[in-house]
Amino acid sequence: MKKTVIFDLDGTLADTIYDIRDALCCMRRKLGFGDISVEDTLKNINNGAYVLVKKSLPEECTQDEEFIAAAKKVYESYYQKCYNSKTKAFTGCTEMLMKLTESGCQLAVLSNKQQSFVTEIVSTLFPEIPFVCVIGQGEFPTKPDPAAVEFIVRKTGASKSECFLVGDSDVDMQTAINAGIHPVGVSWGYRDAEILREKGAVFIAGEPADINNKILLTQI
Repeated sequence: MKKTVIFDLDGTLADTIYDIRDALCCMRRKLGFGDISVEDTLKNINNGAYVLVKKSLPEECTQDEEFIAAAKKVYESYYQKCYNSKTKAFTGCTEMLMKLTESGCQLAVLSNKQQSFVTEIVSTLFPEIPFVCVIGQGEFPTKPDPAAVEFIVRKTGASKSECFLVGDSDVDMQTAINAGIHPVGVSWGYRDAEILREKGAVFIAGEPADINNKILLTQI
């Protein structure tokens, strides 16, 4: 049975935080607020654009749903212009993905970022990788809902015992657990390794090559 490996995008395969932060700063300036730091941006990601924007607004704005919706549109208009400006693949990820592919694994990407951005970033950064699915926010509920994972598992025909979700956040770990597949954490992303362990990661990859070694050479 071929193994299926599902990857988160932001903080796992790609370093996207600086483009996200730039778009949030532009949004906040447009709305009359000051810039937001990279550190605060990191605290606010992982749950989709709506939650990102809501958490990035001043507290007094977070109960006004119409204001949040309008701010989200402003954010998305700016992110559309810069989403691939500073974004880059983490060192070693392309080689890791190639090795998994050559070893017969079926690969997919699952992100809470909007579908159009996910599609473009993945095709730009990893044009030679034959992903079975590239799924962003849209058709399925956002992570940690397991619906998208279950769709990928069905499409690949793999058993859940041979499926892995690799990510950098507690949301990714919970998604894997909800779907009944193996949660794998990465330490180079946007959340501390200890959080990933606490949330159920079966192992933590310190570098992309560790994913190859663990998934291909050992049994979890």
